[in-house]
Amino acid sequence: MIFSGGLDGTIVLHLAAKYHRDVTAFPISTQNSTDLEYARRFCAERGIPHIVTEFQSGQNKRNIRNSIFSGEFFEPVDISDMLTNGIRLCRGPGEWL
Repeated sequence: MIFSGGLDGTIVLHLAAKYHRDVTAFPISTQNSTDLEYARRFCAERGIPHIVTEFQSGQNKRNIRNSIFSGEFFEPVDISDMLTNGIRLCRGPGEWL
C-alpha cells in the first residue's frame, strides 16, 4: 500500500499488516522528508517490507507510470491514489492545488 508516514496511513498500514500476511509499504516522498524517515522506521520496527520511491520536484511523469508498474497496483483506487499523489509531487512546492 502507498504509505507516506502520516497518521491515517500509519493506522491503515498497521491494520493491513495485522490482518494480511502479504503487505508491502510504498513510502513515496520528496528527499529529506521527516515523514519518510518515520515511514522507514515504522516499517522496520514491524518487519513490514517497504520500497521507497523518492521524487525530485519537477521529475517527469514517466516515473509515476514506473512506480505503478513496479508496485503491481491493479485496483483502480490504488492507481488513482498513485496518480494523484505522484502528480502533486512532480509539480513541486507551491503548486499543490
